[in-house]
Amino acid sequence: MTDVAERASILIVDDSPEKIVALESTLDELGQDIVKATSGREALRHLLTRDFAVILLDVRMPMMDGFETAALIRQRARSEHTPIIFVTAFPDETHVARGYSLKAVDYIFTPVVPEVLRTKVSVFVDLYRMTAQVRRQAESLRQRAAQLHRLSAASLSINGALSLDEMLEVVAESARDILGVPRAVATARVDDRRTHRAVSSPVQWPIGRTARPRARANVLFRSWPCPSPDATAATWVISRSRGSRTATSRRRTRPSSCSSRR
Repeated sequence: MTDVAERASILIVDDSPEKIVALESTLDELGQDIVKATSGREALRHLLTRDFAVILLDVRMPMMDGFETAALIRQRARSEHTPIIFVTAFPDETHVARGYSLKAVDYIFTPVVPEVLRTKVSVFVDLYRMTAQVRRQAESLRQRAAQLHRLSAASLSINGALSLDEMLEVVAESARDILGVPRAVATARVDDRRTHRAVSSPVQWPIGRTARPRARANVLFRSWPCPSPDATAATWVISRSRGSRTATSRRRTRPSSCSSRR
C-alpha cells in the first residue's frame, strides 16, 4: 500500500460516468490518488490547485472536447509538460495526428486492456516521483549552499568586530537571518563572572508571511585564553529550537585581536 504522502495524482477526464468508473477501477491497484472530471472546464479547475503525474483525457466531450482541453492545458506553464494520454473509441488517424501535435504521450483506444493501461500509467507515476525527488534534493542543496555562504560572510564580519559586544551583535543578526527566525539571542561567557548578551533586531516579515513567534535562535559563544598576544580562537554554536527539534550549526573563527574581546 502506497503511503498517502507519497501518492501521485492521476486525472481522469470523461463526460461518461461509466467510463470514469471503469478507468478508476483499472487504476485502483496502483494505489495512487485518482481525481475525476466530467468536463474539460472541470479538469482545468483541478489543474489550478494541484499537479498530476498523468492525465487520461477523453477525445469526444460536449462543449469542450479533449483537444481543446489539451491545448489549454499546454498553455499553462505548470502543466505544459504533464503527460496526456488520449482515450477514445474512434480510431481516426486524423484525430491521432492532432493528439500527438498537442504533445500527447499516447493514444489509447477503448475498450482498454487493463494490464496495458496500468503499465503505461505506472511508468509516468514513477517518472513523476523521481522528478519530484530530484527537485527536492536540488532545493535542499541550494538552501544548504546559501546557508554556508551566509555563515562564511558572518565569520568575516565577526573577525572585523572591534569589541565583544559588537561581535555578539553580528552573531545575533546573522543567526536570525541564517535560520529564518523572528529573533536571535547571542551569549558569550568570558569567565565565571563575566557574561555578555546581545539580542537581534526583530525581523520584518514580508506581506502574507506569518511569523513564527515560537521559533528562536540561541547562540552560545565560548572563548578561551589566547595562546599568543596576537591570536585567539573561539567557537560559536547556533541552535534553532522549535518544538522538540533543534538544528545546530557550528563555526570556528579566529579573531584578529584577543585584547579587544577580553
